[in-house]
Amino acid sequence: MKKSKFILFTVLSLLLGSGLFADTKILDLGKPGTKTPLGQDLTLTYSFNVRPAMGMVILKVKVTDKDGNPAEGLTLTGVSDMPEMRDSNSGKVKFQQNKKKDFLLPINVTMPGKWNVTVIIQKKKKVLLTGGVDFHV
Repeated sequence: MKKSKFILFTVLSLLLGSGLFADTKILDLGKPGTKTPLGQDLTLTYSFNVRPAMGMVILKVKVTDKDGNPAEGLTLTGVSDMPEMRDSNSGKVKFQQNKKKDFLLPINVTMPGKWNVTVIIQKKKKVLLTGGVDFHV
């Protein structure tokens, strides 16, 4: 990690830990497969490619319109970490889309315990949702 990114990450971690951004509401996205409304016209569901375990796990997020078609013009970013070990924070990572227009985020699970992924969904730089996914390994 470059020194400037490390410093920025450290400052942001301290600010987040201090409660300065406590106003940000993080919606619990529930269990995999739970449908979460995103405004009037969109629905989000998520799943994992495998049951979370040590190693690489992929979080798959589907955002569909009211007709079940993939939503257009969205940007998803995610941050994964272990709440008890803040130095495990992945930093903000952009989800990639597959051919089916699902959003994919690889998560490197490095140790057993409780893990959290914060998902930020934006459209034209406006945040539509900040959601949280918790899982145990």
